[in-house]
Amino acid sequence: MVSNKIWNTGVNENGKQLVPNNLNPPVDPHWLVIQGPGITNPQNVYVLTDQKAGNYFGTPDSRWVWADASGKGDTSAVYVFQTRFYVEVDLSQHWIQINGKWSADNFGQFTIDKNPLPPGSGDGAIFLPAGNIVSNYQQPHDFSISQAHFLSLSRLRLNVGWHTLEVWVHNEGALGDDDPMVNPAGFNLSAMSIEIHPVRKIPVLHPPGS
Repeated sequence: MVSNKIWNTGVNENGKQLVPNNLNPPVDPHWLVIQGPGITNPQNVYVLTDQKAGNYFGTPDSRWVWADASGKGDTSAVYVFQTRFYVEVDLSQHWIQINGKWSADNFGQFTIDKNPLPPGSGDGAIFLPAGNIVSNYQQPHDFSISQAHFLSLSRLRLNVGWHTLEVWVHNEGALGDDDPMVNPAGFNLSAMSIEIHPVRKIPVLHPPGS
């Protein structure tokens, strides 16, 4: 167990990129797909055999992944991918912030512990707009998710212990338009980190001369 860490997609236990392999597609050891067409139990997530260089943005620290290595994505329902992370910090003295970059083919959003992000907790691209929007997958999108703390508008409260981050991804297209050669699906998270910040205290004011 590694505390205060969220893994990028498509990396091994050492954080190194997994190598796409058509004959034996590598399984992402950190992510599962927990919801989607025909998915009733959590299933493995695979590194896409075709990383679509030049169309999907690429990074040195992650890979594009999906529910299968071909990128076949049913357009009739959302897919939900999940990873677990462990918070280990003195929350009376510190607050945490999750940072990262992401892209999706075609669009989606985040949840924490399967719940929508509370008001004020998300910043940047916490969702990608619906539709077949090229920039959703051709460029990275910065985001952050912050815990509630003094002078913050966030209402997110994460206790010490295990939590989950979910990525909801929709494959845009007409019903049945799920041929991965024509309408592929996938998502990518990179530069993931959990920052630990000191809590700002309410200043104690003393009367003059005290």
